[in-house]
Amino acid sequence: MGKTTLAQVIAKQTKAGFISFSAVTSGIKEIKKIMQEANTAYGQKTIVFVDEIHRFNKAQ
Repeated sequence: MGKTTLAQVIAKQTKAGFISFSAVTSGIKEIKKIMQEANTAYGQKTIVFVDEIHRFNKAQ
C-alpha cells in the first residue's frame, strides 16, 4: 500500500474529504486554491495530501 492510498483510507475511515496534489506540478496559485477549497469543503473535515512535498522550497 502506498502513501496516497493510505491517506485515502484514513480519509474514508474518518469520513473526511480528500484532496491530493503534487508539489512537482503545482505552484503557489494552485496551492492557495486547493487550501481555500479545503477550508470551505461543505463544512466537513478535509485531508490535504501533498505528494512530493520535499520539492517545495522557501522561495516558493
